[in-house]
Amino acid sequence: MTLHIHTKLVHPATDGLQHKPTVTPIYLSATFEQESATEFGEFDYSRSGNPTRQVLESQLAELEGAKRAFAFSSGVAAIAAVTRFLKPGEEILAANDLYGGTQRIFSTILPDRGVDVRYCNASNVDRFLAAASLETKLIYFEPVGNPMLTIYDVRAIAEAARRRGILTAADNTLLTPLNLRPLDLGVDIVIHSATKYIGGHSDVTAGVVAVNRDDLADHLYRTQNGEGSALAPFDCYNLERGLRTLALRLERQQENARKIAEHLAGVAGLQQVRYPTLASHSGRDILANQCTSKHAGGGALVCFETGSVETSRRIVEALKLFAIRVSFGTVSSSASLPFYMSHASVPESERERHALPRDLVRLSIGIEHIDDLIQDLDCALREAGIGRQREPKAIEAVAIKSTVKARYETAEVPEIVVPIQSVVEVVS
Repeated sequence: MTLHIHTKLVHPATDGLQHKPTVTPIYLSATFEQESATEFGEFDYSRSGNPTRQVLESQLAELEGAKRAFAFSSGVAAIAAVTRFLKPGEEILAANDLYGGTQRIFSTILPDRGVDVRYCNASNVDRFLAAASLETKLIYFEPVGNPMLTIYDVRAIAEAARRRGILTAADNTLLTPLNLRPLDLGVDIVIHSATKYIGGHSDVTAGVVAVNRDDLADHLYRTQNGEGSALAPFDCYNLERGLRTLALRLERQQENARKIAEHLAGVAGLQQVRYPTLASHSGRDILANQCTSKHAGGGALVCFETGSVETSRRIVEALKLFAIRVSFGTVSSSASLPFYMSHASVPESERERHALPRDLVRLSIGIEHIDDLIQDLDCALREAGIGRQREPKAIEAVAIKSTVKARYETAEVPEIVVPIQSVVEVVS
């Protein structure tokens, strides 16, 4: 019988475990007794392998349609493991709409290892790949960028990179495999900050890397084992528990996010309301053509600009249900100013070159009742002097203006090679 992924999430592969447990046991043991002094059994040391982690990684591989998946101690640890494919003198070609923690690794860690990073706008695939050099060994992007919600053509990037013999890595945190599976579209490596949607409850920090090639899997295992970056057993249990409700949570979060985006698009005084499935988003059709089904959504991040940092700050600080915090994807809603929070560790000059707006407000939508969330937003907007609903014709005009602006923003931008720079560390 062929099962839907929603069903598989609720039934992890625990058949081989003793006593057939309904819930995966937490194997806290650091070491495992061996039958022989000259041959190891299946498990010997939890850094190298653990039964709880094995169940989780098997389920994560199933979720991504991968041969192997690896659970790491954080999303950043997962990203760092992928950069281990690069040798000194080699280069990463990266899209310029990326998570701030990724850019921090690229700016402050990789230069010490002799690895360069070149940023380019990836909206035009031909121009993006034209920026690759002979030293480019990895192309790194997010199918929907964080925080600008830029949508990229995953299949086109993967095909173009493969023709040039370059590996591709896609951070699919924002969409999750329930909306899009990059491996199915030809990407070589998929990454998740599982702290977000997969965990979903702000009680575990974790990362995931999934691949379909044995050579890539062997390299990742050597890195995970050799550097000791595997996810601990109790965290594996928490993450596997979160997987069971992922489909339900994400469905509610995306429904709320879509309604909030549509509501905000009708508010006078807001600029460039961004959500992947809004009619005004220039990449909407690209996303629809590469999602897992016609029912797939656009994630649960909604962003907008106000034209004023002070106005944006007042809105965020006036919210009651939306906590001010970094990260996203959990059951409770939150709000942030990415320029000053999740991307604060990126050198300011780079933030400016990547055209990250200082006034950009990022909302992470939770599972609360939609009426309560909209009421909270409306109250905060009024406190900041915003709140009158646009007339229908005005809404249409804003949609047209947003589309034109989005097209302008996809124009080619100068490439950026990241040098060694000092940054201010923040939790992100």
